Formats: sequence, C-alpha cells, structure tokens
Amino acid sequence: MHPIAEFDLTLGMEDERSRHGPPTTRVVLLSSKERQELEGILRRGTVEQRQALRARMVLLRADGVAVEEIARRLAIDRNTVRRWCDRFRNRRMEGLADRPRSGRPPSLSLRASASR
Repeated sequence: MHPIAEFDLTLGMEDERSRHGPPTTRVVLLSSKERQELEGILRRGTVEQRQALRARMVLLRADGVAVEEIARRLAIDRNTVRRWCDRFRNRRMEGLADRPRSGRPPSLSLRASASR
C-alpha cells in the first residue's frame, strides 16, 4: 500500500468479485514513474483540488479499490471515477488535465481592474 494524503487505503479493499455484478474491466496499471508523479501531485501544497482528486482516484483504482468504494470515500459520483480513470487509461497523465474550454477566454484590462 502507498500512503496517499489523508485517506486510509486499507478501508474497503474488498475483492471486486465480492460486490454485485461482474468485475470491472477498467483496470488501471501504473508505471513506477507515473505512480511517483501522481503521488507527487498529492504532496504538493499548491496543486488545484481537482487535480489532486483526479490523482487520488487513479491511485486508488491502481491499488485495486473498487470504483464504488472510491466514489464513496471521496464523496463523488461513481461515473466521475470511471470517467477520469478511463481518461487516464487512454491518455495517461495528459488525460488528467482539463480540456480546453470553448469560447473566448475572459479578459481583464488593468484600467477596468483599477476602477473596482
């Protein structure tokens, strides 16, 4: 087991076959470099919360924790866990980044900000 932030990874480590339904095919396998990078994201003090949450999901899934258990522990929807683990499986670390948003980016001029 790898220590991850404030979450106890030993809780809920039930065998996936013991839960209802067939075991998931959404297995996440990590290289040692990827694991180090994901754990590094969790240790950084300045990382965005959503990046840390995504890293935590992938690490828990790679440790064999069931999707439903990850969702319960992190208080998020199981489809969110599936989506981010799938993106990681398809695009690796790059898949955990936000996609570009459509539309014009917000702009703020110095003059407008000084008048507030």
